[in-house]
Amino acid sequence: MAARSGRFACPPRARPCARVRRAPPPSSLLHLRTLGCAWRRRRVALVTMGYGEAPWVFKGRALYQLSLVKSEEARKHVPEGLKLVEAFGYTLGGFYLARYNDSPVGQFDELVALAGLVWNAPTSCAWAARVYVSNREARNHGLRSVGLPSRLATFRAAPDAADGTASWWDRGHGGGGSGA
Repeated sequence: MAARSGRFACPPRARPCARVRRAPPPSSLLHLRTLGCAWRRRRVALVTMGYGEAPWVFKGRALYQLSLVKSEEARKHVPEGLKLVEAFGYTLGGFYLARYNDSPVGQFDELVALAGLVWNAPTSCAWAARVYVSNREARNHGLRSVGLPSRLATFRAAPDAADGTASWWDRGHGGGGSGA
């Protein structure tokens, strides 16, 4: 398990079915519909709930733990029409844990359970089975604007048992969860 610090920038198409302020070109409408997005042929005006225009910049710390997931289990969380990237009956899943000190909605914590990799030509991407965040605006943005299965949660870290100091999780964030 590796920790990363620094700046996280989400590209405008970070999620396969991310919606934008204007309708996509007709050639991509069918592609987006297969991913479960309800696009209309007219312009789509979305309330961005404080996130503004993409790309969005997040600063903080994160852990990314990858693991093999049985394809049979991963398919329960991936919509039909998306091709699961698999080998020998397994795909790559895991979890992503982040503590954002700065984001479009301020400080918040996030835990993402990754079901597996899906093919989204020309690349593959991780599919989120569950997303837990400690900020209501982040949850609303995830649900309404990006299509993530976001839920509110409270995050707490225990001090390092060895010496009683704060873990990497608490450094620079001021303690427990950021409130919902």
